[in-house]
Amino acid sequence: MCDPITLAVASTAASAGGSLLSANEANENAQNVAAARNRATLAELERQKAYGAQARGEFDKSLNLFGPGAQEASLSKAQGDVGSLLTHNTPDAASVGTITTANAPAAVRAGESKKLGDVFSYLGDSAKNLGNLKGYDQNTFNTNQAVTANNRNIGVITDNSKVSADVNKMEQNAAATNAYTPPSGMGDLLSFAGNMGSYYAGGGKLGLPKFSGSTTIPGLNPGGPYV
Repeated sequence: MCDPITLAVASTAASAGGSLLSANEANENAQNVAAARNRATLAELERQKAYGAQARGEFDKSLNLFGPGAQEASLSKAQGDVGSLLTHNTPDAASVGTITTANAPAAVRAGESKKLGDVFSYLGDSAKNLGNLKGYDQNTFNTNQAVTANNRNIGVITDNSKVSADVNKMEQNAAATNAYTPPSGMGDLLSFAGNMGSYYAGGGKLGLPKFSGSTTIPGLNPGGPYV
């Protein structure tokens, strides 16, 4: 059996080693948990960057609608589209034919044809002018529709961003839980062994302390109080 001094030194070393082992395990766990949370957070930051880029892209679409020359170009297109639709549905002299008879003198037929041509030319010009006028309304409608669509897209992106941020809280907790390693228990075991060794080295013994008092159970004294 070891002498008390050797046992005390070994016990102290065991206690110190156990404490160090427990501390190292705790520190490693804390580092792993923190690193796991950081990775989940960085992943969410990258997702938020992507959402931000998408939202800025939709906003830029709205700004570009009012950039230099943009409204002029869109107005010209709207006027052309509406004007083409109106003139396409406006009859012309060729499609109507003539209003004179074949037996009429040439001068009469020519005069009637000119009158008819002037009427349909006027109708065509009126359709074109109306198309230019209605083109303003159509351009305003198209612009408002585009801005509304872009705003709706931004709203969807914003909702997705919020959901992602909320879910990331659970992702961080899950990552931290998965990174945590239960203590091996070796540190506590060494510390316990060291404490026991120190107890023995100091002359202590295990077991229940001896009871040195009386084991007599008090009873009733017929002539007086308990004895």
